[in-house]
Amino acid sequence: MEIKEINADPVTASNEESGTLKPSENIYFEYTAEKETQYTFVTSGNINCEYVNKNGDFDYYSDNYIFDMEIGEKLLFRLQNKSDNVLQYTFAVKELSIKELPETTEETKYTIPSESNGCYLEYTAIENGIYTFTINGENISSYYSSESGNLINSFTRGEKTFSLESGNRFFIKIIALGSNPSTEFTIQIKKENPDNFVSLIVDEEKSLEFTSKSQVEWLSMQIPEDGSYKIIGRNNDNADFYIEQLKDNSYNYPLYVSANGSNWSGIYDLQAGDYIYFKVYPSSDSSSEDTFQHTVTILAEKY
Repeated sequence: MEIKEINADPVTASNEESGTLKPSENIYFEYTAEKETQYTFVTSGNINCEYVNKNGDFDYYSDNYIFDMEIGEKLLFRLQNKSDNVLQYTFAVKELSIKELPETTEETKYTIPSESNGCYLEYTAIENGIYTFTINGENISSYYSSESGNLINSFTRGEKTFSLESGNRFFIKIIALGSNPSTEFTIQIKKENPDNFVSLIVDEEKSLEFTSKSQVEWLSMQIPEDGSYKIIGRNNDNADFYIEQLKDNSYNYPLYVSANGSNWSGIYDLQAGDYIYFKVYPSSDSSSEDTFQHTVTILAEKY
């Protein structure tokens, strides 16, 4: 195995690097954190960008990553030209200004700074619980990220629910879109009460009635014995539904149950006595009827 020494150009938060890369050419940049804060790294040009992750491997990078760095901590980046043409690039370090959100709040208005097309928010759970974040605004997109700096994922229907433990932290990014983007949006943070959830028992099918597209139903299930389980959703009429499962601060994609169809997903390594929660709601594209009246059935089985 051949081991090559990497010669990386040092970069700072005050300067933008730019240049050209020939076909198949690489360039390396290394940043040493000047403050204990959050950073992102912005690139331009049709250049492939990777960074060295915590396992020491080069990994895909997106401008939507957030890095929570301590003073002196280092990050190594590789820019690659995988095309057949000479390409221009820029590479810059951006120190983020992040607004901290309160524990829970009624709908509160925020403003995207005029000098920017987006803003960042941070939330830290004060206690264990289930929290729903609702973001509304014209011509905006909203995203979230785990504290490990994973790729930011979009909010579904402007809303996302998390099962958080005390001290869990994640970031939210709001982007203004279009030629005349709005600079204002609202956020509401609601702590859900599992005591009000419908009880789901293994091997007992539960039917949920929906009378509007905005309706949300919650299910709570206590695990009877160690093992893996599967959740099955069925719909025998003309409406599409989603089922989100919340466990251990997981950021899972919702299970899609199509009109007149069924679907299932596995939930693994559960312990007896654990609770797992499910959020069920119609698709925003579901049914064009004037009167919305639909049923979805949920079943949990040992897997």
